[in-house]
Amino acid sequence: SNGQDFAYFSAAHSGYKSYFWKFGDGDTTSEFQPNHRYKMKGNYKVCLKTTTFNNCDSEYCDTVKVYFNNGINLYGANGFTYSPNPFHESLQLQFDDLMPSEMKLFDALGREISIELNPSQNMLVNTSSISPGNYILKLVFQDQVQYLKLIKQ
Repeated sequence: SNGQDFAYFSAAHSGYKSYFWKFGDGDTTSEFQPNHRYKMKGNYKVCLKTTTFNNCDSEYCDTVKVYFNNGINLYGANGFTYSPNPFHESLQLQFDDLMPSEMKLFDALGREISIELNPSQNMLVNTSSISPGNYILKLVFQDQVQYLKLIKQ
């Protein structure tokens, strides 16, 4: 996942005995779907090693580009704000200048959530139809992809 300093990773398949992620910056985890925060911008080679229940190993690597944004907070790198977080029935997004060309919402398992996301300068997203939990909002701008970790209570 290309984006700011916060990245969300998801294995393509579940059902392995173990997962081992290398984030390319020295950090590792054995979580199935980890979140990772990079300390510096740059390109990182991210690798996932999986082991089946028959003890067969396989590894997949890819490069991600990280744009440093100094954390996930109420202010996005492209001049936008979002609130509240955690949210309940709705989520407010306000864009200063540049509008995203694409917006998608994903659940904690990486599945896209069907919800109306029509970008406008000041948009109120109705979230009453989605269940409480952790979500990732993907925003695609001209030169970068940004991911926001959101929580519905």
